[in-house]
Amino acid sequence: MTFKIWVTGPYIGVTMRGSDPSIPEERGTGIIDTGASAICMDRRIARRLGLASIDRKPMEMADGASTEAVAYMVQMSIPDLDYSEWTKVFGIDMKFPTSRILLGRSFLRRYHLTYDGPREIFHYQLAGPTHYEEHDG
Repeated sequence: MTFKIWVTGPYIGVTMRGSDPSIPEERGTGIIDTGASAICMDRRIARRLGLASIDRKPMEMADGASTEAVAYMVQMSIPDLDYSEWTKVFGIDMKFPTSRILLGRSFLRRYHLTYDGPREIFHYQLAGPTHYEEHDG
């Protein structure tokens, strides 16, 4: 693991793909949500990608309402963070269609994250040891 820092605003580009290469990828906007335990998206995205559910679990929403979330595995890519992995994502039945993806603690656990509120800038640093030999001249 290398030592890297990325800087971006409060929103970050996310691309999702399923396992069927004939189905086009979905592009969305990732939103950092430290109050969310998992990565969540509108279930319409999962349907368009042809994803099969792998699990279900009850979730409490920010407004206190409870809902059943459906888990999917999706190829999630965030180019600004050099991230591209098969990732467990929960689909929620949203009232209105949205391409926003909440990036909760299950995603954020791999980073040291700081936020400069006045400038609306997030700084991401991979958690883990620094390999100094990769940075020596």
